[in-house]
Amino acid sequence: MSLIDKNAVSVTISDCYSKGTITAYRWCGGIVGGIEDSAKALSITNCFTTTSIPNGANGALIGRCSMPADNVSCSGFIAWWESGKLVATGNTPEPDTYYIGQEGTISAKASSFEWNAEVWDLTGDVPVLK
Repeated sequence: MSLIDKNAVSVTISDCYSKGTITAYRWCGGIVGGIEDSAKALSITNCFTTTSIPNGANGALIGRCSMPADNVSCSGFIAWWESGKLVATGNTPEPDTYYIGQEGTISAKASSFEWNAEVWDLTGDVPVLK
């Protein structure tokens, strides 16, 4: 995960996943490491992470967000590990649909969030991009 370009007009991340382990000094996120305040908009939908993130400044979704919360839209996000934080530092709105934890299967959660079955195979324990 990396810092999103501060000169970006808007950033849309959808239908993605991350897994593995992140080794970082600070501002680690399961999907985004950080986003600068000069970005105009950030939208994250239908993504999941099973990424292992070290203690410290980390969030299930975003490590650091310095843009206004009104410019951030998140929905259908699933973090398959225990964390009480969607973002480590900064602003994000309360997502429309999200889950952080380890109960059930990831595909069952994705189905309950009505992820697009034309994009995702939701028949196994973990969603797979088609």
